[in-house]
Amino acid sequence: MVRRATVWFVALVIFAASVVAQVNINNLNTARAVKRTAGINTYNEPFVLPEKVLANGVVGFRNLTADYYWLSLIQYFGAGDPFGEYRQLPHLLNAITALDPKFAYPYTFGLLILPDQGFVDEAIALGEKGLVEVPHSWEIPYYLGYVQYRYKKDLVKAGEAFERSAQSPEAPAAAKILAGINFARAGQRETAIAIWKVAAESSENEYTRERAKEYLEHYAIIDFYEEQARAYKTRYGRFPNTLEELKTGGLIRDFPPDPVNIELKIDPKTGSVSEVLD
Repeated sequence: MVRRATVWFVALVIFAASVVAQVNINNLNTARAVKRTAGINTYNEPFVLPEKVLANGVVGFRNLTADYYWLSLIQYFGAGDPFGEYRQLPHLLNAITALDPKFAYPYTFGLLILPDQGFVDEAIALGEKGLVEVPHSWEIPYYLGYVQYRYKKDLVKAGEAFERSAQSPEAPAAAKILAGINFARAGQRETAIAIWKVAAESSENEYTRERAKEYLEHYAIIDFYEEQARAYKTRYGRFPNTLEELKTGGLIRDFPPDPVNIELKIDPKTGSVSEVLD
């Protein structure tokens, strides 16, 4: 009886896939026959069942259905209208990860693709779900960190994500460095320095060790400038307008070489020194 039910279900899936494919072909032929002025990818959008239906209606066939949607997503994104908007991507990815939450690839795919399609919040929600379901993946927190940095400008959350990625021995060497950079630029300099100290002393990766040492020296130089800016204020009654005034004002003889080679600036109101970023 179970075998017969399995056969009928597989036959139903194949039939449904054939119907969807035929509809897509018909829509594609229609779209090619007329001049499209809208930028919406309508002719080959896959149909995605509601999550409640997926949760209750495919018991025993969750992985099979997830695989079907994964293949549909690849076809949808790989062969769609380059001028279209892939509106179904978040729904497909949510469906796949609801059916097979331990499948890591949809999470990383979504983090890499969704933001550029205008689905930044959906990408973050998907990535946060992946942190729970696939906790040993270095890719999910790494790409989540990039999304938080690039699209949300949330440097603290970016630093947290990169730091989590760096806990994996398989993570890129840059993960630990990126964690520190984001924390430092978010104003959490002590956290960043602590991360770099650990990396410089204990990382097995030579690049990570050396780069961490460079950033430690870089921020030691920043601390030095801020200390001299306070001395400048004591002498002249104000903070310097530029770092050059530390030299012309007789506080320093020359600027120490910075191994990171990032331009610095000083805030004449507070005396704090920061990096000049694009």
